[in-house]
Amino acid sequence: MAVNTVTESPLTIWVGEDSPPNDRPVLLWDSFLTSDLHPASVSLPTYVEENSVQIRSKILRFFSEFKTIAVGDRPLELALTSHEGLSMWWMSSALMKRLGDPFIPFACRLIAIEEIVNKFDTAQIQVECPNREMRKAIQYALGHRVHLSSTTRRFLTNYLIGPMTATGSLARYLWHTRRLRLDQKVVDRNPAHQKVFIDYINQTPSSTQHKYPYVSAFWGRAATLVENPMWYHVLAQNVSHRSVDDSLRSIEFLNQKQNAAHRLFLTRLSARDVLGALFEYVHNLNVHRRADRKIQNFRSSQSDIRLWWAFQQPWDKSMCGTASIRHLLLSRTTSQICAGFHRDSEVYYPLENQPWEIALTHHARRQGIRRLVGVAHSTVRFWDLRYFLDPSESQVMGSSILPGPDRILVNGTSSRDLLIENSFSSSKVKLVEALRYLYLLDVTRRVTDTVVILADFKESINARLLRLCSSALEKGTLTSQIKVRSHPIFPLSSRHLGRLSDCLTTESLGELLGQASVVITTAASSSAADCVSLGIPTILVADPTSLNYSPFRMSPLVTTVSDVDQLLDALQRAKNDEQRDTSETFCLDPDLPRWREEFKN
Repeated sequence: MAVNTVTESPLTIWVGEDSPPNDRPVLLWDSFLTSDLHPASVSLPTYVEENSVQIRSKILRFFSEFKTIAVGDRPLELALTSHEGLSMWWMSSALMKRLGDPFIPFACRLIAIEEIVNKFDTAQIQVECPNREMRKAIQYALGHRVHLSSTTRRFLTNYLIGPMTATGSLARYLWHTRRLRLDQKVVDRNPAHQKVFIDYINQTPSSTQHKYPYVSAFWGRAATLVENPMWYHVLAQNVSHRSVDDSLRSIEFLNQKQNAAHRLFLTRLSARDVLGALFEYVHNLNVHRRADRKIQNFRSSQSDIRLWWAFQQPWDKSMCGTASIRHLLLSRTTSQICAGFHRDSEVYYPLENQPWEIALTHHARRQGIRRLVGVAHSTVRFWDLRYFLDPSESQVMGSSILPGPDRILVNGTSSRDLLIENSFSSSKVKLVEALRYLYLLDVTRRVTDTVVILADFKESINARLLRLCSSALEKGTLTSQIKVRSHPIFPLSSRHLGRLSDCLTTESLGELLGQASVVITTAASSSAADCVSLGIPTILVADPTSLNYSPFRMSPLVTTVSDVDQLLDALQRAKNDEQRDTSETFCLDPDLPRWREEFKN
């Protein structure tokens, strides 16, 4: 698949939906199709998936080495260390690795280009892209000499608009948290609360009352195995007047009705904390300014590509904008909360590599908390880099250098294997029952000739999924009953569905899976895990503009398609599919023996 053998021909990176030329080698940025093109043409999305291990390794190495850039006489990681010892670098890297953002796919394609062309001069590569800014970004990353028209705008955004919006964010935080009662800051040193659960709260008081007794969407029945636990609830949305007031009323109701203690994972900061956060914000802004030139030209030891350009936007936001001040406030808030934990406490929290988790693990460790346990309640995916580190960093996770849990709990063997393959110690990763998927045990399969289409939460991904399904319907070979279910976050309308409008259903996911003969969904959908666990033939529609985020990428348990012909072929083969062994997809046992053993030990 290497293109370095055709260096006498001009090489073109083709971005967009227009038909590429066939008289010269083309690297297709966002397409799987290479038929009828020059024989040396390559689909970058396909290459990335076929060479995923080495490409992911290079991105992880980039993050590992990026933090060592010298700022004066100290590496970047230490230059961003707060007075309490937490480096803001780890919160920034979490933002840059966020699932579903375009930055990781962009970086993967840049690395793929470098690998494909090998010794070919990347500065001579032509870039054909209708988006002028994106074209320049690709050229700059490849080493072209281009004038970035956004340089002045970026300077004003980072050092003028950024501080103004950060100040506004700080003012809003102080205004909305003024309503917190004094007892929100009272520490809880009752040794009876030796198990602490961190949970999200996104309920209004009225909906909370309808769900009494309280059952967490994350912890389910496992929390009932613990006597007198302590609960801390993280706001699922940004701090606002309504979110704080509603959450406090919900927690007040829970404390009246239950034996367990419930608190909000939020405090009212003192004037000293606010001034300290402002001082650190200005310090980090100065670090960003001093390191900017080195960062722009940074190249890792495994690549000559300027990968920083792929992550410029989240990096700038995490250092100069509202995200920066929020991270600093979060660190000080978490420090106060962790001061209330009893030293014998065992803290269980959802492992998603969110900024608040990094603050939690750091400050809890400073307080000498007995044990920190991160629980991956959903599936661990190969391209979800929030769960992965360079091997050199995995060895120090959980130390004073790198915030992290003492133990990681996962709900399936594939998740466990992925983490162990990424240099996590096997003794540190433990298998427990999948709490969020126990409902699958109650699903009764009464299979009918029904094709269920499960939509995603992004409009662009849904558009491709529904376009392929509509094309299959137009060809007249899709004769089964069709039912389309919207994602809760993105309700579909006739504008999205077109000729599939009459197929939209409001049935629950469990009801649909009980009758589905085949399920079609996107590669990014987490619902595929539910389908595979029930043994339903599952077809994933790949997105050429992103990555294959499915936990079943390259797995025989699903069929991945990229065009309508492949979809029709997969539907035909699904009718004759034999029942596959999916027993190891999740660990499912209603008696929760593994959780019982975890809490016992």
